Amino acid sequence: MHAADGYARTTGTLGVALVSTGPGTANAMGGLYEASFASSRVLLITGRVESAHLGRGRGYIHEADSRPDMLGAVCRTVARARRAGDLGAEVVRLARDVLTGRPRPAALEIPIDLQRLPAEAPVVTSREGRGALAEDHPPCLDAFPAVEPPRSYVESSDLVLAVGTRFQMYSTGSWRLRLPENLIHLDVEPSTRERIGAEMGPDHEAICASIRRHLPRHGVVVRGAHVIVRLFNDRGYGVLREIIRDSRDAYEGAAEDVDLATPDFASLGAAFGIAIRSIGGVAAFERPSSPPPWPVRALPRWTSA
Repeated sequence: MHAADGYARTTGTLGVALVSTGPGTANAMGGLYEASFASSRVLLITGRVESAHLGRGRGYIHEADSRPDMLGAVCRTVARARRAGDLGAEVVRLARDVLTGRPRPAALEIPIDLQRLPAEAPVVTSREGRGALAEDHPPCLDAFPAVEPPRSYVESSDLVLAVGTRFQMYSTGSWRLRLPENLIHLDVEPSTRERIGAEMGPDHEAICASIRRHLPRHGVVVRGAHVIVRLFNDRGYGVLREIIRDSRDAYEGAAEDVDLATPDFASLGAAFGIAIRSIGGVAAFERPSSPPPWPVRALPRWTSA
């Protein structure tokens, strides 16, 4: 509690303390009294006995029905969360109350059962961070935050926690990605500065989705294993083409020298003895070849000694 009070005084912003129910809340009273006396901007978030036992007088551990009166002696506002869906709104409401007029502490009681409810925030990785979270994991949206649909999630978020990113060109659509005002940037390198894409076509997206469905979630590295490479032929300097498209204000007229005559990759692969198959769309990609164009062999079984 004293740490939250000190933070509020030195920064002039909201200090938040998280304490447990029972003794944790009682031990915070001295710090709350000091914060109230000094008009400090402090919000206390404390646990509460499970909702099913509230107000029943059954002697549930740390049950104290008059605890709001104790908190009310030093807090301008004391509230209790009734539903998990109300937590965000209640925190914002109490924070605004603390920061309005003469600052005084506020307290929010959250029953333990509401704290146990699962909560998963959507996760979007950068292209370089792809694989940090399995892409078939429910919270994982995609690895391209600058394209739809992940872009809409990012730009409409109330808060973004950015971990280990430099907000590079492709991850931000040439820095056109609109990040919310509430942005927490976490990086191991203190000198990293916040720097705020080409969109995939529907066939490209569908093929990538197909690959994710058919590949095993946990990959195995095997010496001598056959590697499958997918090649999307954009018939030119696709990277430069998209850079010019995204920076059209800096270029006059049509993009030049980016649409090239590309080789016949099927013949090129065959010349090097590579088994290759050309497809013209998603349906052909989904349809397995019979027999497959590469040798098939069983992977060795690994055993532990």
